[in-house]
Amino acid sequence: MREKTEKRKIEMIPISKRIDNLWDHQIEAIKEVQRYIKAYWNNRVGIKDKSALVNMPTGSGKSGIIAVLARCIPYIGLTVVLTPRISLRNQLYRDIQWRFFTHIKHSSDNLPKTIQKVEKSSKLVLADSPDNLVVVMTIQMLKSLFKGRKEIFKLLSEQTSLLIVDEGHYEPAFEWSKIIRKIKAPKVIFTATPYRNDLKVFDVHSDYIYILTFQEALNGDYLRKVRVIERPSKMRMSPKDFVNDTIDFYNSTFSHSDKDPPRVIIRCDDSASIRHLAMAFRRRRKSVIGIHDTFKETDGWEHKRVPDPKEEEAIFWIHQFKLLEGIDDSRFQVLAIYEKIRTGRSLVQQVGRIIRNPRRLKGEKAYFLEHWDGHHTELWDQYLRFDIILKKIGFNAFFLSTGRGFLNKLIENQPKISYVEGRFRSEFEFKNIKPEEDIQLPLKVNLFEKPNNFDIDKFVNNIKNHYKRNDRIVEDYEVPNKVHIIISIRCSSNRFLRNHIFMEADLHVTIIQELQEYICLYDSSGLSWITLREFEMAFSLKVEKMKRLFNPGRNAKLTRVSLKNSNLGTSSIRSRTIIAKSIKATVPGFDDYAQICTIAEGYTPGSVRRYVGFSRGRVSDTISGYVPLSKYLIWLKKIQDAVESGKTTLSVLSRYSLETKVPAKPFPRSILLDLGDIEESYVLVKDEDQLIEIEDTCANVENGKFKIIANNQEIEVEIKFDNNRYYLTSCDLDSLYICKSESFPKSIVRYFNKMQSFLVLPEDLTTIYVSGQFYSPAMKIGSKFNVTTYELGNCFITDETIGNCASEKGNATYYQNHTDNWDPNSLFGIISRLGDTTNVSSEFGDPTFIICDDAGIEIADFLLCTIKPPKVVFIHAKASSTRYSCSASNLHDVCAQTVKNLGYLAMFNNRRPSKLNSWDGPWTAKVDGGTGTVEKRIHKPESIENGPSIWRKIRRIINNPMVDKDVWLFLGNFLSKNYFETELAKNNPKPHVIQAAYLLHATMTDVASVGGKLRIFCKA
Repeated sequence: MREKTEKRKIEMIPISKRIDNLWDHQIEAIKEVQRYIKAYWNNRVGIKDKSALVNMPTGSGKSGIIAVLARCIPYIGLTVVLTPRISLRNQLYRDIQWRFFTHIKHSSDNLPKTIQKVEKSSKLVLADSPDNLVVVMTIQMLKSLFKGRKEIFKLLSEQTSLLIVDEGHYEPAFEWSKIIRKIKAPKVIFTATPYRNDLKVFDVHSDYIYILTFQEALNGDYLRKVRVIERPSKMRMSPKDFVNDTIDFYNSTFSHSDKDPPRVIIRCDDSASIRHLAMAFRRRRKSVIGIHDTFKETDGWEHKRVPDPKEEEAIFWIHQFKLLEGIDDSRFQVLAIYEKIRTGRSLVQQVGRIIRNPRRLKGEKAYFLEHWDGHHTELWDQYLRFDIILKKIGFNAFFLSTGRGFLNKLIENQPKISYVEGRFRSEFEFKNIKPEEDIQLPLKVNLFEKPNNFDIDKFVNNIKNHYKRNDRIVEDYEVPNKVHIIISIRCSSNRFLRNHIFMEADLHVTIIQELQEYICLYDSSGLSWITLREFEMAFSLKVEKMKRLFNPGRNAKLTRVSLKNSNLGTSSIRSRTIIAKSIKATVPGFDDYAQICTIAEGYTPGSVRRYVGFSRGRVSDTISGYVPLSKYLIWLKKIQDAVESGKTTLSVLSRYSLETKVPAKPFPRSILLDLGDIEESYVLVKDEDQLIEIEDTCANVENGKFKIIANNQEIEVEIKFDNNRYYLTSCDLDSLYICKSESFPKSIVRYFNKMQSFLVLPEDLTTIYVSGQFYSPAMKIGSKFNVTTYELGNCFITDETIGNCASEKGNATYYQNHTDNWDPNSLFGIISRLGDTTNVSSEFGDPTFIICDDAGIEIADFLLCTIKPPKVVFIHAKASSTRYSCSASNLHDVCAQTVKNLGYLAMFNNRRPSKLNSWDGPWTAKVDGGTGTVEKRIHKPESIENGPSIWRKIRRIINNPMVDKDVWLFLGNFLSKNYFETELAKNNPKPHVIQAAYLLHATMTDVASVGGKLRIFCKA
């Protein structure tokens, strides 16, 4: 067929005479495609590697055009139809086989060509004469054939008469676009949203484009008119409110007597949201289904794939954002958006599901409920303005925004000669660039370890392809010493404009040099190399080598360091930058050993100012202006010599801890969830008045799973290590909670994964994983533990009365007869009596003030203050009714409370305790067995002095530079110092003890940051 087709002239087929009931625009689109095919097979110059484009709104008959082209034009032989997803493949297969022809009342029985759907379980069979065949498959399946069944792919590439790609914009991957180009046949791209990717990947020929605008489709009554209905944004704050509002609109808009009632589409982001909404609909006794690709279809309303709308009777369809295809029934008339759509293209695709008007009824309306304060309304209005321009100027509306359009025009119009910034400069042309003479650079570079099986030529090509995918025009050059240079030009819209386009162009230079063990890279555009897929196995150069860039010598010093905190305190300072004339001359910080130096800046022995970023392998020397490429390469050689030398480095860098790579055994042993930021944001789905309450946040991991008690329910969570990060999975946990704040994701599991808000102890005891990064902490455990020297040991004060106390505030029976003081058998009673029943009473001294700030929003359970000598003590007490030798969960609670309120101990802090005006009154709180009351929170002095007056005096003491500031933890019945230290000294300490050690160590460090000392009162 191919040979015959190429030898004769292709004649246009008057398709309107062959098939009745086609719409006018369908006929025009088919004519345009025929014109393209004719030009292609008649070898018109410049068309062989280019595609045709048919752009029509969803619902305006695009599938019908594909069906006719595939089956009804005699000179078109083997036709391959590609779709991005399985659901769209199945839908299009049915349309081509029979559904479209049934719809236009044209029998498909006598139409030529067999229709074959290629799935994983099926085999593609090409007969000796495949002209009478239509093959429908996904793009992914074509890639599989290319890689695994090359003989079949070869036959396809040789025999295909027409290649059709439907909705190609979904997956504008450079890789599969190259595979498609290997099929030497006319290619027609169908899309409902004609944006830049459609042209960039397929290289559309500007002479063969058919466009039906949205307004044209509306004018012809092919589509419904869209009415945007503004709804109160507060109605999306909970699933119940959102569902009630959607049902109210539906009931007030449509008649209940409809035999075939309109349907509603609700768009969500994740499975948890779908389940939450579905539960709310089911409580209202509404027919509903949820669609998500993680569902297992174990429940009648859950679907893994889009069901056939003709077989599924549900009114409300809640779907995952990416499962659009298949929802193509004209009964869908309302769209509600539960979670925000961020791009105009996605919104256009979503609205396309509710605007079908196959019977072309006059005045038909589709309703789009806007719950997002006009966000989606603005996106929709922008699309309508785009559609108007598209109608006026057609293809050029978006052609000039692509790299090959706008940039080529810009390059053509560059000055032929000019005198700029003191130099005579000639016209820019890629072919005339001589890198050694024409390129100048700053002294900057990134150093990376070379991945295994690294191929420099392949890598350069991958980088070029990456640039091309991002609309750059690219040219590469090679100079001596294995140095590759890439010049690329890109354009983008000015970032200050939201609704208008102002294209700006810039030129960038990329330098790539391969050495024996590592790679030198520089990219002037600021490309993040480490995140590139083509470079994902690379790591920045080892820190010990990077440190050699600061070796000792005359005038060599560090003047600036940026530090990242590895401590676990919930309110710890996450990072800090220290600037000094010489870092070495400064006093070491209390917690320097726990800080990771991420950036160092200073002077080399030659007095050159140098910047080194350890985490990204970044090096920069400060000079005036740029240097020619020849001098840049000389500088690069000096950098290479320094990192490869065995020279020592500045000793000041040894103050700080350093990041470590993924350990050999990253398998998790224990995990501690960090709920600090979300304790008041997530609530129970079934009872939105109940806040999140996870009792045991510290859990052992067994076989990749751990269990937690969440609001009295045992929940199992799976933890996996992938791509150097840990990820959690738990449908049960997701289904339990909903977020009432817009600051966090609706899914709590998604929050943990996105924020990496947990601490993991891997099998390798030398490392810890905090917030997405492995660290090698300074605190020694196991065989390296030394009980006489470890810093935390200085904090312990042991007492059996305190340590064995099982009650924090006492028993209700005591308070029935006593209101002048706290129960003496409780921690509160021991504190208020200044430890008179313990062997540590001397620690209390004779304080001037004793105030109880417990209950509600407190800064401490007790405040002790002595005027002379000046001393302030914040006391936090916690007891367990169950005896533990070490409870990390209880420690987590008391440490979190401690760190959260350290700001009140900082100098010059003017915050007032929230209950200050309550200090003058009684204390009333829940105690064991009921409620307890003590007449006065101000326990000392007994003379009349009100709370604000006392706080002013305490603040003056805190602001005194000579003050002693202590934070005491009274721990009853859940920590033994001997047990704690014995376990830390073992070769395999229990995970919960290690967790406890990190918590206490971090708390000690945080207390020191405000000039305080930590004291831990517990049993020996």
